[in-house]
Amino acid sequence: MPRIPTTADYEYQIIIPKFDNAGNPIKRSKIEKFIQELSKHFSGCTVIPEVVGCCMEGEDLVCEENLLVIAGRDMDTTKDINDACEHLQKINALPEGTPCDYDTIMDLDRKFIYELSNKIGVSLGQWGVYTKVSSEEDVEFVEGKWKPSLPKKLLEKGMRPQRSLKDLLL
Repeated sequence: MPRIPTTADYEYQIIIPKFDNAGNPIKRSKIEKFIQELSKHFSGCTVIPEVVGCCMEGEDLVCEENLLVIAGRDMDTTKDINDACEHLQKINALPEGTPCDYDTIMDLDRKFIYELSNKIGVSLGQWGVYTKVSSEEDVEFVEGKWKPSLPKKLLEKGMRPQRSLKDLLL
């Protein structure tokens, strides 16, 4: 029987700077490539476009604007693990025919997240990139019921157009 730990869900976080060390805005297209790479590996992610990070420089508190990217891996069941293996094979992160189990997925995910963080740090000139891998009690995508639109009584007047990730990262 495959090993499934008691706490089998993981959350991955990376904080990406929006400005370089001289205060110049980083091109949104560059940031978007990192988000796409993370989203491809984990089948999606959440982007929180405004996160402020602060540190002390001597006696001064210095703060900068960043964004937070969060992805999760739900591996509570054998089906979850099989689905993750299938996805990793589909994106060529796991060669066809390679045995795949909980430990394989964890190794691939950790290697991926740390390599991506390193790529971000090197390409954006950062001495380090905040990266978090944490075991969670439960990471779930709770099913709802998709509707093309809500009843008018639940909506404000006017429509908000769909916006691209580039627009949301402003």
